[in-house]
Amino acid sequence: MFDANSPWSSLEKSRVSLAFATLNGPKDHDGSALVNVHKVDAWAAVLVGLQHREGSDSLGEYSCVFNNIWLNSAYSGYGAKFYWKVARHEMMHALSADHAGRADSRASAENPTTMSTCVAVSDFKNENFLDRDGEIQLQWIFNSLNTNHALNANIGFENGTSEWGGSNGSLSSVASGGVGGTKYLSFDATGTSSSSYVRQTLRLWTGDDTSQFRAVLAARAPSSAVNTNARASLYRKRMSEGSTSLGCGYARALTNPNSVTIHDAEYVLVSQSSLTNVGTSWTTVASPWTSLPKRDGWEFQTRAYGNAAGSYSIRFDNVRAEEK
Repeated sequence: MFDANSPWSSLEKSRVSLAFATLNGPKDHDGSALVNVHKVDAWAAVLVGLQHREGSDSLGEYSCVFNNIWLNSAYSGYGAKFYWKVARHEMMHALSADHAGRADSRASAENPTTMSTCVAVSDFKNENFLDRDGEIQLQWIFNSLNTNHALNANIGFENGTSEWGGSNGSLSSVASGGVGGTKYLSFDATGTSSSSYVRQTLRLWTGDDTSQFRAVLAARAPSSAVNTNARASLYRKRMSEGSTSLGCGYARALTNPNSVTIHDAEYVLVSQSSLTNVGTSWTTVASPWTSLPKRDGWEFQTRAYGNAAGSYSIRFDNVRAEEK
């Protein structure tokens, strides 16, 4: 709900509404929306206000005490990208998301992410989108597949092949017949079950928690006559933070690195399932749970290995890394 006491223009309201609408795009494994952010006129709604705070370093803020968001109109000269980025960032806080690193998990390193902090407005992307890491945060919080936290975007392929790539094979989306939802992934492997895989990368920072991680997928054969094998794997590269200080009161730590270095030239295997023969019914394949050192940064790559003998495509669904 927009604060009626704020000097909102219809254009500013439209920009904020468009930013919030991007949060409704990510899908749960069954095809339902992870969140449903929409405008209502009710006392329980998040109140979104616009204030002019000349000289303030804050672009905006969410208060969990008062359940409200305010945007600092002193930065409105930056145009639409200010409203898109800051409104989405603060609403993500309202949805329980925390701050993230500066560059996201895509190979192209979109910079900054939705939940990056201590970033100049001039660095914002001049386009309205929710980055991969923003969706992963929503999956981690809201995915209903089981009680573990999912660590990938578009795990049920309900948004097609978005956010996924493949090595030694090609990906396509199938419209019906998935595990819990409608869609699933068809992977036409051109190599063996040890060299052909579907993949997605993400960056994760461990603190003092004792989390454990694994890779999980569902797989099935294209027909009973085709020998089909699958394997769930989790790989990692270790990262460390650079020396750049954030310089805005947010402690420079692994929770929000603005400069990172990849220590491992190649991915290192973290956890891997056995090579599992699957039939025409969906079969869950999971690697063993494993832990990682505390207070460190990791670039994970979730991989779904598999092939179907001959010129056939293995079927995958609900591919993800999990944290517990």
